[in-house]
Amino acid sequence: MRTLALLADSHPGQTLSAYSLVPRSSHGSRVSSCAVGAPIVRLIDRPSSTSLTVSWRDALTGHYGDQLWRAKKAATRGICALTGRQIERGDAVYSPARGKHPPRNCNAMICADCVEVFTVWR
Repeated sequence: MRTLALLADSHPGQTLSAYSLVPRSSHGSRVSSCAVGAPIVRLIDRPSSTSLTVSWRDALTGHYGDQLWRAKKAATRGICALTGRQIERGDAVYSPARGKHPPRNCNAMICADCVEVFTVWR
């Protein structure tokens, strides 16, 4: 985060996020995000049409190896944890299921349409 603050100082008026600093491969896709601390997200399964099983690894929020995410409408703007795409309020997203004790990544979101585009379910 200190690096982000230093970069923000050198780019006044520009919003920077950890994901925006992840380099792109020659094909334009994001390469390993572990270098800048962005979460490593892997879609594992789709138990139903309104849920996903996700593997989540992040230095700040921890590791969830088999986490249930549910479909909903985004309550706030954000960034897709899978693609880095901007999410607007009201967009269809998946987010971690909340129980008695919400997970530390409870505010994370994945664009619903990205799930359809980037995965082939068995």
